[in-house]
Amino acid sequence: MPDLPSGLNLAISRQALFDHGGNWFKCPDGSFWYWVPDPEIGPPPFDPDDEILLIAEHAPVPETREEAKRFIRVLEMTDDGKYGWRGEILSLFPRYTELDTRDLEAWNAWINRTETENFLDDTIAECQRLAVISQHARGYAMVEGTGEPEQEGWIKGNLRTPTKGS
Repeated sequence: MPDLPSGLNLAISRQALFDHGGNWFKCPDGSFWYWVPDPEIGPPPFDPDDEILLIAEHAPVPETREEAKRFIRVLEMTDDGKYGWRGEILSLFPRYTELDTRDLEAWNAWINRTETENFLDDTIAECQRLAVISQHARGYAMVEGTGEPEQEGWIKGNLRTPTKGS
């Protein structure tokens, strides 16, 4: 994770990938589920300190590192020392984050390392694994602890996914 000359601290993350363990909806063969911002919250940029409502979409497994960059989030360290997401994805970065020339040079030096290539290769492998799980999904999600609706059309609850040993 680079500390840029301006003091901005960035990181990359695969947190958009979604391992449902088979407790989810089916998607086309060779595809997997991943999280995207709910369009109802509006477009990025987001405040990195805010919680972002997400929805699941599916996509074909990426075949190249360039394609894998669509599923990698670029995170920014916030004032409280945690990483938040402004809505940046690696394939389009920087789009909402302003980088001066020195920061951009430092970012490019950091991102163009063998470690990042390995991270992207691992991302492709993870998407392939998730596609296999998605092939064997139930076709529906089981929700537990639903209780009373919080508001019209919304049910409070937890998505139940299988745990090891069950």
